[in-house]
Amino acid sequence: YLATSVFVLAGTEDGAQYPFSDPMNKLLLEDAYSVWGLVAWAAQAETSWPLPDPADTVKYVASSIGSPAFGQPRMPPGKTLGNDNAPDILRAFWPRFLPLLGLTCAMPEEWPALFGIAAQRALAAVKSVIDPVAAATIALECAVPMAHFPMTPA
Repeated sequence: YLATSVFVLAGTEDGAQYPFSDPMNKLLLEDAYSVWGLVAWAAQAETSWPLPDPADTVKYVASSIGSPAFGQPRMPPGKTLGNDNAPDILRAFWPRFLPLLGLTCAMPEEWPALFGIAAQRALAAVKSVIDPVAAATIALECAVPMAHFPMTPA
C-alpha cells in the first residue's frame, strides 16, 4: 500500500494501483446523497426485503483486486451481464461521459448524486425483470469497483 494525501493505493503484482479513501467511501456509500444512499432509498421504496451490507461489497471488491473477478458483480441465479464487467464499461464510456458531467455538475463532489439518480432510474426501469434488492446489489457491486478503478493500466 502506498499512502498519498487523499488515497491509499493498493498495488498488485502487475503494477496497477487501486485507490481507496475515507472521503471516497463517504461519497460512494455513506452520505444520504451518495450513490448507495440514493440506490438504497429507491430499492426500499419498492420492497421491505433487507438490503445488502455495503461493507460486504467493499470487502468483496477489495478481495478481488488484481483478479478476473474484479468488477464482476455477484449475479442472482439465471441473470448475467454477459462478457462485460464494471471496469470495462467504465473504460469504454468514461471518455465520452466525462465532458457531460461538467455540463451537469458544477463540482466533482456532485457526481455521486448524479450517478445515484441514474441508478435509481435504472432500478425503476428493470423492476419488472429483477427484484429491487438484487438490482440494488448489482448497482452497488458495479459502483464500488468503478470508484476503485486502477490508476495505472492493469
